[in-house]
Amino acid sequence: MARRSALALALVLGALAAPAAAQPGAETLRGPRIDVVFAIDATGSMADEIQQVKQHLWATANGILQGDPQPDVRFGLVVYRDRSDSEHTRVVPLTRDVDAIHRELMNLQATGGGDYPEDVDAALQLAVDEMNWSDTGARLVFLIGDAPPKDYGVDRNGLLERARRAEITFHTVQASGMTPEGGTLFTQIAQLTGGEAEILTYRQMIAHNGRQRLLLRRGEEVFMSRRPLRERERALSFRELRSRNLIQPAPAAVARRAAPARPGRRMTRGRAGGGSPRSAAPAAAAPVEFSDSDIGGIVNREARRAAEAEGVAY
Repeated sequence: MARRSALALALVLGALAAPAAAQPGAETLRGPRIDVVFAIDATGSMADEIQQVKQHLWATANGILQGDPQPDVRFGLVVYRDRSDSEHTRVVPLTRDVDAIHRELMNLQATGGGDYPEDVDAALQLAVDEMNWSDTGARLVFLIGDAPPKDYGVDRNGLLERARRAEITFHTVQASGMTPEGGTLFTQIAQLTGGEAEILTYRQMIAHNGRQRLLLRRGEEVFMSRRPLRERERALSFRELRSRNLIQPAPAAVARRAAPARPGRRMTRGRAGGGSPRSAAPAAAAPVEFSDSDIGGIVNREARRAAEAEGVAY
């Protein structure tokens, strides 16, 4: 409940503080067009990741708009699940109105998804063929999911070749729970269109030796900041944090608390039969509950790279 309340408060504050620069008027649009589409798996297991896209949308938009000349940024949305779900797919066309995309995200519910694979190929096809892409500028898709594609006989390589010819770049983001086989397919989707394959990193602030540190979980690995980070540094993607040498492997005790839960794993507080206090194991520290991720940093980094390729300076 506390986690939900904190996220709701962050969203309200973000909406109230969103500067007018995130929706520039036509007279201020001097830079190249940057089209950004989120293609999101909206099945039940993706509730946290959808929440984080909602939470980071305004900061992402304003980060991209800080260039010189200011780029003309539009956002769009492709929602996908599986063919057996009540809402299989949904397309929200590209628009400069960030409020409109935010409203669509706020109304999006993570539901459905009975078996593990999902109809990823439907998302690819809709992003390539049904989105209102600009004739000029950068065209980016951020495919965010935690399950591999289900095989419905789609010619995926042909579809991605059409994307490549249309200069549509897919950046894939693997959420927690993705299998190695699914991760390989997501990596191939990115590579075939010139994009980057990312593994979503989950993060949380913790107290360590009396100081606030950033804790990150990336797959099975756990990292911690070398020092207390400034607010802007905490928003960086995992790759940027590592390139700046701001993080290191977490101490073993901290890593154990942050490790992903495994089926059948048990916590034991002492020996069966109630041995002496000296022989009993100490109570385990509460596990770390991650409430954020670096999705905003990933989108910001790749969108800025695309804008720089179009002549925008940051």
